Amino acid sequence: MARNLDKHSGLNYTPASGLSPLLPLQDANWSPWAGNQPAPFPSLPNSNRLPRITISSPESTLQPARQSIAASSTGPILTIPTIPTVATLQPNVPNIHDPTFDPALKVAWVRDVLSLVERTVKTPEPPVPAVIRDFALLRLAQVAIKTLLQIANSETQPLPPYVVEAIFLRGKLTWHGTHPKQVPLNPRAAVRDFKTAAKAGYAPAWFFRGIYYENIKMASRALQCFKRGMELGDAMSMFVRGDNNVAQS
Repeated sequence: MARNLDKHSGLNYTPASGLSPLLPLQDANWSPWAGNQPAPFPSLPNSNRLPRITISSPESTLQPARQSIAASSTGPILTIPTIPTVATLQPNVPNIHDPTFDPALKVAWVRDVLSLVERTVKTPEPPVPAVIRDFALLRLAQVAIKTLLQIANSETQPLPPYVVEAIFLRGKLTWHGTHPKQVPLNPRAAVRDFKTAAKAGYAPAWFFRGIYYENIKMASRALQCFKRGMELGDAMSMFVRGDNNVAQS
């Protein structure tokens, strides 16, 4: 059963951790621009107390802030990062322009900007250019895509994890054609980017490769891609793989 890659990719799937799966797992839940961050959940010996949960407030820097967790009379304190918005992303633009700033955090910021565009700008089935009427969001998208292309074009070998993710994100833009002035529509180039990212271990790229092969009637190769994505923990690959199993039963 063929699937529409654009329809699936419109889900804006990102790793459950919010960061590239190639980044260290111990910091997988923090979002560096969304406020105080959660620390690893501590053990609660001899206690049935539930933790107190607070919502973090936005910060004006991409540097990750750590929330210290100390036992209190009501239990430990956890922090839930807020969903990125224009208000939380905009103050970080100077850091993005800083050539000495951590490129991995730049890619994370870019990912959240593109995610925000997908969540707020409703477009017909791609390839259709996105019409961003919010000037502040438009400016963020322009900065994000420019930064993304610079990082994705890195010739560093072996490819660092943040470059791998940048290549994958470039592939999504190239496939969709939603920002043609900066990233022209080019499905063949998109497939090459998905292949590069997948072979470098970026789990969601295997899902995109699988959908591509499924749509060109190469079912066995598509299933191999879904299986590989599933082995790397990609949720969409797990879903499609399970869907195929149900259809065959």
